[in-house]
Formats: sequence, structure tokens, C-alpha cells
Amino acid sequence: MKDIYLDKEVMETLMQKMGIRFDSALLRRIAVELGEDPDDFVVREKSNFSKMLRRLRTVNPNYIVPLEKIFGTSILTMAGMKGYEIEDDPDAIPYLKPLRFFAYKDDPALYEELDKMTTPDGDKILFERDEYNRWFLDYVVEYGALNGVRFLVDKHGLCYDPIYRQLRMSDYFGTNDTQNLAFAMMLAKKDPGLFVQIYQPLKWLTDPMRGQGQPIFENPRLLRVLAENEEAIELLMEIKQERLTKVNPGATPKDGNDDLLIFANPMLLAILDSGFADEHIGQKIADFLSKHNRQVEENLRYPLREYSIDDRGFVRIGQAAYGNVLLPNSQKYSVYVPKIRKG
Repeated sequence: MKDIYLDKEVMETLMQKMGIRFDSALLRRIAVELGEDPDDFVVREKSNFSKMLRRLRTVNPNYIVPLEKIFGTSILTMAGMKGYEIEDDPDAIPYLKPLRFFAYKDDPALYEELDKMTTPDGDKILFERDEYNRWFLDYVVEYGALNGVRFLVDKHGLCYDPIYRQLRMSDYFGTNDTQNLAFAMMLAKKDPGLFVQIYQPLKWLTDPMRGQGQPIFENPRLLRVLAENEEAIELLMEIKQERLTKVNPGATPKDGNDDLLIFANPMLLAILDSGFADEHIGQKIADFLSKHNRQVEENLRYPLREYSIDDRGFVRIGQAAYGNVLLPNSQKYSVYVPKIRKG
């Protein structure tokens, strides 16, 4: 956001409407919103705040959220910008309570309040865009609001949809690629467990029917963040075990045995090939892939000549998948290669 200067007349009007008579009283309320001691805050900030109200200084970015909370309107209204005049319609006031505030505070109790708020038309504010054309998830990313993410997961079923390659919830659907990537990167850095829970890369990338066309899992920026987080690497090293008939709907086992198949996460291979991992992480991934590839080979019940490895790493007989092996393109690390033909 560009530098913002407050409009003196607008601020006087807003303060009068809120019954705030003195600049110091407004500053004390800002201190409360910021979790500061009001007395100390006023002494420390009074001079700068006075200049800000007289348009001699730009708005302190830390004041934006508290001011929007206190006055229930946009900072652009306080700046006197055209199109953001003071709203006199009482029905519109709840809608003007900024989405930014909730993500900034990241308080689980406040999220319950947000969840109940609606526009005059009865639509949930949580799923509406604000005056900046941004929605709640944008602010969750901006402030790293992990409690907000957990709230969306627990209350609204936030998850990644591999068909449409978007985030969705039980009562909301749709994000653009930029939002999706920024959100995934924030989670990968701050809470890889939430990233895995929401995006489920192991589940989707090892699904023979849906594993293709998922660029979010191949994005270099996301791979770099994951490569620098050993906790994330550990989480990605989970193994998926599924019965043959579940992996291959409609398939009939040739000898009647519904084998238990083994799959590992292809994101590990992408991270290794990207070159972003340091020596320690890279060797850790390579050791894991070698162990996995051996286990898959040992788990195969028919002669190895009957199987082939396709270009996505699935071990197949005909169209049926029997597991996956992960073979890096990089020659930097030694990874076990099963004795199965490619093709």
C-alpha cells in the first residue's frame, strides 16, 4: 500500500461520531488494540501521532488495523479518498468492520465473531471481498495467521481440490493461482503440518487418475521453502499403503490377492532434483528414496520382467499401478534403481 496521509476534517468527524474528544484518547485506544500499555504508549508516540493527524507524517502502518477497528471503516476513508466517503447507513457499518483486523489479531475467539457476521443481504462477510478487493485468505497470508487457517479447516473444511487446482471450503470455492501459491508457501514455512493436511500431496500425487497437472506441487518457489525446512521434509517422507483394487478401480487381481501397495511422495523427488536442498537434507531424501524403491521392488509378487516403470514413476502391469519408485535426474546422489524396465 502506498504512503497514506490522514484527512484532518474526516478524522475530526469520525472522532466526534465515536465520542473521542482528544487525540490522546484516540492514541490510548490504539495502544489497547496493539496490546501496549496506554500510558507508556501515549508518552512515547504522542508527538509523532500529532504530526500524523496534521498530515505532517504518513500513517504508521502499525496503526492501520487498530484505526480501522476503532472507527469501523477503511483507512482510505480516513485519508479522504474519493469513493471512500464516511458511511452513514447504519446497516452497512457491520460490513465495514475490516477483515484485516481479524487476521491481524489471529484470535480464535474473534474468528467465532467473524463467522457470525453478515452483509445486509445475509451473505457471510468471511467470504466477501473488502474495499481493497481482497478477501480473508489474503490477510491470513499477509499476517501469517495460523489460527485463522485452523479455523477455516475446522469450521469450513478448507482443503485443496486437485480437480480444479484451487482451495475450497464446504461453503466457498475458488482461489486464483497467486493466492494458492502464497498460501501454500506461508504454510510450508510456518506450519508444514498444516500444509500437508490441506494440500495432501502424497494422496494426490500418487493417485494414478489425478496425479498429473498439479503445478502447485512443482513450483520452484514452494520447493525451495520446503527444502529449507527439515520438519517439512520429515512430513513428506510419509508412506501411503493402499490395496490394489482401491488404487485401480475396476481392476481384478490376476491371482485373487488384493495386494497392499506402497507409494512415496513425488515432491521429495522434485525437491532433490531442484538442487535447493543442502547436503544434509539432500542425502536424507536420497537415503529415503533408496529404501522406498527397494521396498517396492521386494513387495512385487510377480516376476520383475512383467512390470514396467512409466514416466511418472508408477510401477505397472498394463494399466494397473502396483506402487511407485522415485528416480532422480540428478547424479549428485546415489539412489537405488529397481531392476524393472522403463517403458
